[in-house]
Amino acid sequence: MEMPIPHLALDEGPYDDLLSDSDSGEEDQVDETTEEAARWKFIKPPDVQLNVDNTDAFLLSKARLETARVMQRVLSRVFGAQGGHPSQVATVDVLKLWLDQNVLNIVQQHINANLDAKDFISVPELFGFIEVELWLSFYGISPTTFYSKDYRGLYPPAKQAMRSRRYRSILNALGTKTGQIATSEEFWNAPFEADRSLSHAMDALRRVCSEIGFVSEVSIASLDDDLLRLRSRSVEDIGLTRVRNPKKGYEMEYWMYDAMVLIRFLLLVRFGPVHHGVVSLVTGLYLSGHIASRGETLGEVLKLMMRSLCGVSTDSQIDLSGVLFALDRGYQSKAVNQHIIECGGSVIGTHKRVQAFPFTYGKPAQKSQKLINEVGSMSTNWASYKCAGRAGSDTSSNHMHALAFRSGLGKIVLCSTSDKEAGPGKWSYVPRNRNDKANNDSDAFTAFETRVKLLTELQRTPDWFLMRQFRITGLVAIKLLRSIAQQPCQPRDEGDGQVDIYHVLAGMSTVQLVLQILDFPVAAGEEQRDNDGPVRRPLTSDDLLNKKGNELKQMCHDRGLPAYGTIAVLKERLMGQNTASSRAKTPEQPKSVAATLLQAWFLSPKSSTDMKIGTKNEDNISTHVAAFFAAHSALRVRQTKSYGLLAKSDQSYLAFSPDDVADVVDNTESFYAILEYKTRTKSSTAATEKAISAKHGMFTSIRLDTGSNGKQFRRLVPDQAHRSQILHNIIIASLRNGFLVYASKTTILRVVHVIVSEDVAEAYLLALSTIKDKCLSWIYSPDTPLPNFSAEELGHCVDTATLKQHLSLWRALTTKVETRGRPLPAAHQIVPTVIAKWNRVKGGIDVYSRYLKNVKARHAHLAPLAVIWLRILMTLAYNAYQTTQLLEVLFCITNVR
Repeated sequence: MEMPIPHLALDEGPYDDLLSDSDSGEEDQVDETTEEAARWKFIKPPDVQLNVDNTDAFLLSKARLETARVMQRVLSRVFGAQGGHPSQVATVDVLKLWLDQNVLNIVQQHINANLDAKDFISVPELFGFIEVELWLSFYGISPTTFYSKDYRGLYPPAKQAMRSRRYRSILNALGTKTGQIATSEEFWNAPFEADRSLSHAMDALRRVCSEIGFVSEVSIASLDDDLLRLRSRSVEDIGLTRVRNPKKGYEMEYWMYDAMVLIRFLLLVRFGPVHHGVVSLVTGLYLSGHIASRGETLGEVLKLMMRSLCGVSTDSQIDLSGVLFALDRGYQSKAVNQHIIECGGSVIGTHKRVQAFPFTYGKPAQKSQKLINEVGSMSTNWASYKCAGRAGSDTSSNHMHALAFRSGLGKIVLCSTSDKEAGPGKWSYVPRNRNDKANNDSDAFTAFETRVKLLTELQRTPDWFLMRQFRITGLVAIKLLRSIAQQPCQPRDEGDGQVDIYHVLAGMSTVQLVLQILDFPVAAGEEQRDNDGPVRRPLTSDDLLNKKGNELKQMCHDRGLPAYGTIAVLKERLMGQNTASSRAKTPEQPKSVAATLLQAWFLSPKSSTDMKIGTKNEDNISTHVAAFFAAHSALRVRQTKSYGLLAKSDQSYLAFSPDDVADVVDNTESFYAILEYKTRTKSSTAATEKAISAKHGMFTSIRLDTGSNGKQFRRLVPDQAHRSQILHNIIIASLRNGFLVYASKTTILRVVHVIVSEDVAEAYLLALSTIKDKCLSWIYSPDTPLPNFSAEELGHCVDTATLKQHLSLWRALTTKVETRGRPLPAAHQIVPTVIAKWNRVKGGIDVYSRYLKNVKARHAHLAPLAVIWLRILMTLAYNAYQTTQLLEVLFCITNVR
């Protein structure tokens, strides 16, 4: 018989954030009142200050200063006044340096207090005990396995190590509490009394670590707490606080019968004392720490550690000027931040989503809070309050800043900082670590590059997405041309400036020529007509009776209608029916130029399997395109080169991003040409391309001039977006040739060679120049104010504040690129400096914790007191290891540029 097993709810909750698992997430705990949030004042961010790679430069400067000071202290302790060279320091010297005599004396006293006089240990024996622990940690085994005769061949150090019986007696003595008052008939030890030896050892540990590792005005201190997983109730017997953290685990217990045996199952709960620690982010050295005792508050623990860092005895003597404290979201509180700032330090870190914070998301905002919409483009929201400083000091610049950063990908990050260099308006351009410059640095494309302005090194990077905003790219051009084609002939509304602009643009001969060449259907009253044909009447059901899905979608494309939905919806759309399903599934077309522009510049995140395949397949097509040209045409592709975002050299508001640029040669001349790759991922779309290839050939050419009516262009390139893209890219590149390469997932299907005449290029540029003058003056004319946009026009941009931030950031980045004269290295992130800095300074204390949790001996049923004593000794060993690492990289740190 099997007893029922209760449901185990083990989900710890999502941590959905662009930074790390610990940077954001649901936090239902409300530990401060809404009055705390009222002290925050929402502020308007100042003008953008964009710095390139400033976070790495900041860390490198800190590393040089701190490492030099720490190494100087190590050398003086190893060699004395005579000094020495880092290369002369042996590993054993470093280990002896960190195994401080004061700490070892306290450990020795504690062990001897629990042994008979004849069994007292000496310091050399204590070194032998530590040696065994290090071997056990190195192998990751238990003492039983290490000393077993069956495994002597696997663990040779066991032959020369301390004897097993002696080792175990010392280990048992470590786990025994030393009584301050001998138990008798009249007296006994007070319950939960603190272990004095342990307290003295922690004091000695803090002293030696801070004396060597902490550098005033330089160190970046990673401060956090770590729960020691000790379930035993004897933790309280030694005077420590035994905490249960439900976020770290759950307590579940059940019984079941199996083969007539009653088995008890227990899911370990995360009980234990809390170890507060400070680790240097730069050197990785453990600087200070404390295991919380009963009745101690977080503020008291923090002051204790700060006194040890500064080597002072009173709180008033603490001076942490120039020290940056990196605090995780779980460690930040008003009291902690205030104490650090009062002592002269600064704070940076993520923050919980609580009522005391001025921003929230994903749930209703409380009084004095601002709700941040998770959907929308990247944006920052700032709040600030003035902090009280130390008496007699200048507090005019002491401010705590709160940030709510929307990534643009549906995620929100909450941060807070008092660091002046990471406050409002400060942004960081973080380059990629790897060198991903576009391929092929051949001089064969030097002449081409004189015709264009290089704005980014790569495509689809943060700098590419930002730099393509506020410019007329191929996507912007086609959206504007579609809007002009759909709305030019409506009755003019004097009160509607947007319709007036459409009328002006549609009346231009250059715009009409472009629409004619691209074969965009132009509106005529309530109907549509071709550029050279009669008015199109609404289609009937008989016209669409035998049409397949792909044919219906192409007909929608030709009429500028949305080309998605079921066959029934597509037919309804083409017949102009206003049924419920058509209304529900067909979004309204943009009604203004502003909406069209902002829709193209502020794209909502979108991804699909087909898009990923197409992007991945571009390299395959590029590799095989030369062979295809050689086999099916008289042209030869000598070389190809990839680029990021390019702009016309004398008109930087015109930009494009080609898949490749080719150096092509025929029998009489050589020329540059644009290559655009199109992957057909479905069998039906690939079949359509094969049908076109069978009818017109695998390699076809078409010349576009003022006499072209667009019909043949549409037959060869049915997709309206493809026609517009290749025309735009050829003309903005100041070229006259381009190739549309259509491929399946495994092979090239056909190529269309597009040749653009001079008069078409001039007409196209004139049309776009008119659009710029009439629609983009608020971007390119400093005196023109920002127009008032409706919420519908803003779309994914959400609000005017976000638009202003993007425009300011775009101008700052554009200025840097133009001043530099070439693109910046491809960006990994363009984010507020507080986030860029936090991404680099977080986790110092976590590295220390992971080392001690993963590189350890496998003890079974070890007393909690012994676990803590071993943690003290292993902390010293950890610092010795980090010091040897510093010695190895010292030359690189001090000489890298």
